[in-house]
Amino acid sequence: MLQRDYVLAQINLFVQTVLEPLRLALEELDLDSVHTVEQAIGKLIDLDADTALALSPDSLVTMMQLSGIGDSVAGYASYALARIADSYERMGKKQTAGVRRDPERLGRRPRTRHFSADTTGPALYARPVAHNHAS
Repeated sequence: MLQRDYVLAQINLFVQTVLEPLRLALEELDLDSVHTVEQAIGKLIDLDADTALALSPDSLVTMMQLSGIGDSVAGYASYALARIADSYERMGKKQTAGVRRDPERLGRRPRTRHFSADTTGPALYARPVAHNHAS
């Protein structure tokens, strides 16, 4: 029960931190908002954003496991990374988008959940959807 409460609190804090910046990053291509989301992802695993986002997908998964945030929270981070990659791509920063998409693969691990592409309001964290990924 205590771990569940901790995970729910972490999810709530993360979503509240990234909801508006993620919207601005996607709708207005606001680079400061992109950086806010990246910092929140790093904070989620107790690392600065540059260090967290420089890790390989496997290392990022390991750090998330070591931080105790669990697979469900990693799914939210994966979702945010994928949306940030979309934003970078629309800004014309394809190389940076590719780097952000690489860690996004961690969300394709079997026990991690994916979320809908709807980034409005609570839909960011309230609508998990299943994805089938062909290898």
